[in-house]
Amino acid sequence: MPVMTHVRPTRIALAALACLGLLGGCQRDASLRGDAYTEDGLPVAGVVDIAGHALPGVAVVVRGTGRQAVTDSRGQYSLSCPPGYLEVEFHKTGYTPAELQLEIPEPRTVQMTQAILWPLPSAQGVYFFRGNRYTSLTRAQPRRYLSESGESIFGSKTGALLTVPPGDVPMMIAYRLPGYDVQVSRLKSVEGKPPEVDANTDFHVPVWVSSGRVNTHLEPLDEPAGLLLSIVPDEPLEAGLYGVHWGAFEGHITTESRAFLFEVRDPEASIEAPAEEAPAPEGA
Repeated sequence: MPVMTHVRPTRIALAALACLGLLGGCQRDASLRGDAYTEDGLPVAGVVDIAGHALPGVAVVVRGTGRQAVTDSRGQYSLSCPPGYLEVEFHKTGYTPAELQLEIPEPRTVQMTQAILWPLPSAQGVYFFRGNRYTSLTRAQPRRYLSESGESIFGSKTGALLTVPPGDVPMMIAYRLPGYDVQVSRLKSVEGKPPEVDANTDFHVPVWVSSGRVNTHLEPLDEPAGLLLSIVPDEPLEAGLYGVHWGAFEGHITTESRAFLFEVRDPEASIEAPAEEAPAPEGA
């Protein structure tokens, strides 16, 4: 009968096994740290909102690894994950998601770049954004009318309820709206006849129609998600009524049928508004 012998592993053999991952003695994960401190010992948040306030309760997920953490009351976090090319996602209800990408070729500790999340409005639309708060532009639904000469025009009976002074127009942000075909038009008041009114009836209503476009450009705020787009006029806006739309004031409603209105007005002056609407004839 063969004799069974027991070989005691040497310290060198144990170290080799540990570094191969068979024992827990060698760290093979990278450490991602979102918990920096200032020289005075004050915590620096790893995740903040656009105003720089620490965000607690943010899920921090390393895509494809199953590794995740949640920020604490100071907006800080730490977690470990295998080294390599990493995509780190940040998610919190009511905020835009964020993403950081980095390459860690070997296990080591990395102090992460601060992640910034934008707060989200309560509903789809166009808003002014100031002081970390959203203010909704007036929502309108332009429709077709007939001009006094009988031509089709497209306008809104609704005027702007939101007024801002010249030179102090806040950041204008579109939320969950198309990032193409957006335009800003200056509006003017004209008389229009609803097309369902009898052609022989002298009945017109005041409506706001486009009097020309304002040159603008778009700036994505939360790539790659693309939920928020900043609509930036290329020149300061003069006093007047304006509409943000996707062709609704030109009769194109397939992209987005609504318009979003605001008025630029000197507090000591006012622009001409549509006159009071006359009663509609019976059946109109």
